[in-house]
Amino acid sequence: MFTIHFRVKERHPGMSQRKRESKSNNIKNKNAFSKAYGKIDRISIAAKLKTIIILCLSLILFYPPFLRGLFFDTEQLFTEIFVLSVYLLFWIYKYLLKNRRILTTPIDYAALGFVFVYFLSLFPAIDKYLAISEWLKYCMYFAIFHMVSEIAITYRSKAVLLWTMAATACSVSIIGLDALAGGKFVGVLNSLSSKIGLTQALGLKEMFFMLTAGNRISSTFQYPNALASYNMAVFFITVGLIITSRHFWTRAIGGCAGFVLFVTFFLTSSRGAYLMFPVAGLIFIMTLPKGDRLKGLFYSIIYSLIGAALSFKLLEVVAIGKGNYYSFWKYILLGVLVSSVLTIGMYYIVKFLEKLSWKVYAVLVSILIITAVSGLIYALNTTLPVELSNMDAGSNNLKSVRRSVVLKPGHQYKLTFNVEASMKDEKPYAYYVNVQSLSVNDILFDRATYLGSLSGQATNGINSEEISFKVPEDSKIIRLNFINYHQDTKAVFSDAVIQDASSGKIVKKVPLKYKYIPESLASRLDDIWATKSGIQRLVYYKDGWEIIKDRPILGAGGGAWSLLYFMYQSYLYFSTQAHNYFLQLGVETGIVGLLALLVLILSIVFMYTLELKYTGENTGDKVLQSAAFTSICALFMHSFIDFDFSLAAVFMLAWALLGIYNSRYINTDSSKTKLDSLKNKLYRGLVTLAEKLENIKKVSFSPVIGTILTALILLLPVLFLTAKGYAKDSIIARYENDQVTALKSIKSASLLNPFNVEYKIEWANVIINKGNVTQKELKEAYKLLTEAEKKSKFDVRSHANIGSLYLAIGNIEKGLEHFDFATKLKPLDPSVWETRIDAYSSVINYFINNDALENAYKYMNGVQKILVEAKEANNKNLDPFIFSDLNIFEKIEEYKHISATMDYKQDSNINGSVINSVIDRFIFINYPELDINSDGLPDQWVIGDPTATKVYIEDGMMVVDSTKNGYGYITSRKLNLEAEKSYTIVVEITNPETIEKIEYNLTGVSQENGILEKSGSKFLANITVPSDFEPGNNVLRLWFPEKVIIGDIKIYRD
Repeated sequence: MFTIHFRVKERHPGMSQRKRESKSNNIKNKNAFSKAYGKIDRISIAAKLKTIIILCLSLILFYPPFLRGLFFDTEQLFTEIFVLSVYLLFWIYKYLLKNRRILTTPIDYAALGFVFVYFLSLFPAIDKYLAISEWLKYCMYFAIFHMVSEIAITYRSKAVLLWTMAATACSVSIIGLDALAGGKFVGVLNSLSSKIGLTQALGLKEMFFMLTAGNRISSTFQYPNALASYNMAVFFITVGLIITSRHFWTRAIGGCAGFVLFVTFFLTSSRGAYLMFPVAGLIFIMTLPKGDRLKGLFYSIIYSLIGAALSFKLLEVVAIGKGNYYSFWKYILLGVLVSSVLTIGMYYIVKFLEKLSWKVYAVLVSILIITAVSGLIYALNTTLPVELSNMDAGSNNLKSVRRSVVLKPGHQYKLTFNVEASMKDEKPYAYYVNVQSLSVNDILFDRATYLGSLSGQATNGINSEEISFKVPEDSKIIRLNFINYHQDTKAVFSDAVIQDASSGKIVKKVPLKYKYIPESLASRLDDIWATKSGIQRLVYYKDGWEIIKDRPILGAGGGAWSLLYFMYQSYLYFSTQAHNYFLQLGVETGIVGLLALLVLILSIVFMYTLELKYTGENTGDKVLQSAAFTSICALFMHSFIDFDFSLAAVFMLAWALLGIYNSRYINTDSSKTKLDSLKNKLYRGLVTLAEKLENIKKVSFSPVIGTILTALILLLPVLFLTAKGYAKDSIIARYENDQVTALKSIKSASLLNPFNVEYKIEWANVIINKGNVTQKELKEAYKLLTEAEKKSKFDVRSHANIGSLYLAIGNIEKGLEHFDFATKLKPLDPSVWETRIDAYSSVINYFINNDALENAYKYMNGVQKILVEAKEANNKNLDPFIFSDLNIFEKIEEYKHISATMDYKQDSNINGSVINSVIDRFIFINYPELDINSDGLPDQWVIGDPTATKVYIEDGMMVVDSTKNGYGYITSRKLNLEAEKSYTIVVEITNPETIEKIEYNLTGVSQENGILEKSGSKFLANITVPSDFEPGNNVLRLWFPEKVIIGDIKIYRD
C-alpha cells in the first residue's frame, strides 16, 4: 500500500488580500474605460446627429416658400412628414446626451400650449379632418421651435439658420423681381422643374406662377401681403447679421441682401406692411445695444432709401412694356452695388464716429432723419400736369387718373382745374371729368353716387373749369375722375383744387401726377384710409366675433372659419381665411386659444427685459436677439390685419425665430447677473418680473416617450398623404372608365383617412354610378352616406353631393333635406339657392314624366316657398342678391304659371305630357311678384334710365311709368333662344286705349327696333332667330310711352 502525501503551501494572508484588490481594480478600470468609451461614442454620434439636424433645419427653413408658401395641404403634409422625421432624430440626439429637458422657459410652456389647445379643439371640432390637419401643423411648428431652441445655442449655429432665412427671402425676392421684369429666368426655372418631374409630382402645370398681381410682386407666396410680411421680418434679421459680421465679404453680401429684400418689399405695394415697417424699425433701433444703434439705423435707412428710390424707376421701366427686361436688371444691379459699397463704407464711418461725442451722434442721426423725411415730403409735393392722350391710338381707349379726397359731409364744394385739350376731328368730347361720392357700402360693393360732371371739346389754349357738388351725409370719400377716351383726342389737366363753395378757400390740393412717384404706386396709396380691403376686414372681424360668441370656450376646431363664416357673413364674400390671426385663432380654439396667444406674447415681451441685465455679454448675441425680437413683433403685428400665418411657410419662419429667441433664455443663467447697474425703477421692476417667470418650474420628459409620441403623430400625415394618392388614382381610373380600380382606390383612401368626408362621399358615388348595383352594395352606399352626414354638418359642398346621391338612389325627401340645409349654411349665396331649386326641379320633372301630378305640384309649391325663404335671407344682406341663371328663372316662371293656370284636379285632360309641352314652349313669363331683393323692381327686369322711368307693382300688376320724359324702356333677363326657331312676343296691358304701338328689340337677334302690333289689349310680334345670331346675351327691350299697366308678358316658341 502506497500513501501519497501532498504538500499544501500555506498562503500569506496579506498577499491574498493584495491580489484580490488588484483583480478588483482591474475590473473597475475595465468598466470605467468601457463607460468612458461608451460616453465618448454617444457624444460623437450626438455631435454628428446635431450637424445633420442643423442641416435639416436649414433645409426646412429654405424650401417651403417656393412651394406656394405651403398654403395647400399636399405640400403641408409632405413638410410635416419631413419635419417630424427630423424631430425623431432630435429625440434620439437627446437620448444620447441623456437630455430630458423640454419645458424651461415661459415661452416653452406657451409654445407647447398651442399643441394642447388645438388638441382640445378636436373634441368640439365641426370638421374632424380639418381640425386634425391644423393640429398637425401646430405639432410641426412646435417641433421646429423645440429643435431650434435647443440646437441653436451658439452664435455660429444661430447665424447658420438666420443666414438661411436671408438666403431664402432673397431667392424668393429674385424670382418675384424677375417675374415683374418679364420672367425670363422664371421661364428657365419652370422648364427645369418640368424636366426633373417636380412640377408633375406636385400636380401643377407650372412650378412658379401667379408671381405678380398687376405691378405688385407676390412671388412664390402668390400673395403680395404675405411676401411683404416675410421680407419685412427677414430684413431686420439681415441688418442684425450685417452688424455682427466680422468679415468684409459677409457685410458686402448682407448689403446686397438688404437692398434686394427692401426693394421687393416696396414693390409688393402692401399698404398694411408700409404702415407696420416704421413701427418695426423703431422697435429694432430701441432694442439694439447702445453701441450698435447707429449702425442699425444707418444700414436700415441706406437700404430703405436706395430701395424706395430705385423702385420708382423700376416701375417706370415696367410701365414702358416689353424690351426692358435687361434695363430692369441693370437698375437692380446698380442698387446691389451701391448698397454693398455703402455697407462696407458705413462700417468704417461708424467706427470713426464711435470715437466722437454722443452729441455728434445725435446731430448726424438728426440730419439723416430730417433728410429722409424732407425727401419724402418733397416727393409728395412735387407734382406735374397730367397728360391723357389717345392721339396715336388705333381705337377708343380709356385713359384716366383717379384721385380720392375726404371732405366734410353735408357741405358744398367745387372742383376747379385747368385743362388744355385737342382733337384731330369731331368727337363727342376730348375730356371728361366727374365727381362721385362713395359711402361705406359703395366702397364694399364697387358702387358710387354721381355728384356732377363736365365734358369738353378741344380748347383754344388753357381753359379753367369747375364742378360744384354737395357731399352726401353718408360719404366716406369723394372720388375725382379725369378721363380721356376717344381716338385722336388729348387732354392735359393741371392745378386741380377743391374749394369751399361759399368762401372760395382752397380746402384740398389734388395732385394729378407726381414727378418722382409712379402712378401705379400713387393710385395704390391714393385711398389708403378708406380702401375696400380695409373695410372688408372690419366686416370679417364683426362676423368672426359672432362666431366666437356662439362657441366661446374651445372654439369650433381647426379650419372652422372656412365652413362657418358663410352663416354669419353680413354680405356675400369669399375668404377662406379671416385676415386676422387673432380672430381666426379665437374662432378655431375659443378663449382658451386666445389665452395661450396672450401668454406667448407676454412671455416674449417680459423675457426680453432680461436683456437689460446682460450688460457684460457678447453684443453679437444681443444684436441677434434684438433682430429676432423685432422680426417676431413685425410678423405678429402684420398677422393682426392679414392671414400671413395661414401660409405655413410664414408661420414656420415665426416659430423658428421664436426658437432662436428662446434659446438664449434656455442657455443663459441670468441669476448670476446683478441688478445693481439698473437705476431705473421701471426697468428693475420689469426685470424682477422676468426673473420670476424665468424661475418657472422646469419640466423633464423622457426622450424615449418623445420618440414614441413623435412616431405616432408622424403616422398621421403619412397616412393622409398616401390617401390623397389613392384618391387621385381613383379620379384617373374613373376618367378612364375603370370602375374596378376607381372603387378599390377610393376605398383605400377612405380607410387610410377615415376623417376625410369627401372620400366617403366619393366612395358612395363610385358604388352608385358603377352600374349593376347589388342590394349589398346599395346598403354599403347608404352606410357611407350616413357616416358622411354625421361628419359634414357644416360643409355646404358635402350637403349638395350627399343630397344628389340620395336623389340618385330614390330617397327624395332625404336628398332634398340636404339641399334645404345647404341654404341655411350659405344663405347669401344665390348659387346655393339656384342649386336647391334645380334639385327640386329634377324631382318635379320625375313626377311629371310619371304622371304623379299631386307630388309634382307639391314640389312646385316647394319652389315658391324657397323664394320666400330667399327673400327673408336677403333682409339681412347688405348687398341683396337676385338669381342669374336663366334656366332657374325659366323654371320659376313655368312652375308659377302651371300652378296658377293648370288645375289638374278640375281638368282631367291635364297630364304629364301636357305640362311638359308647356314647359318646352315658354321661354319667358312675366312674374311681377318675383322680387327677392325687395327693391320694388321685379327681378326679371332692369330699368334703362332710372331717372326717367319708374317700375313698381300695384294690385299685382307691373306698372312702367315714363311720364317724366314721355318715353322709357325696360330690359328683361337673358333669354334662352335657339337659331332658326320662331317665337312670339305677347305684351298685354290693361290701359290699351292710350297706347297704339310698343317698340321692342331682341339684342343679338335684330339690329333695329321692331313694332309690337296692337290686337285689342295685346301687342304681338313674331320673330325668327337667324342662324348667325349671337347667343348668350340675348335680352328683350321694350319701349313704353307715358304710363303703362302691364297685365302679362310672354315669349313662347311657335
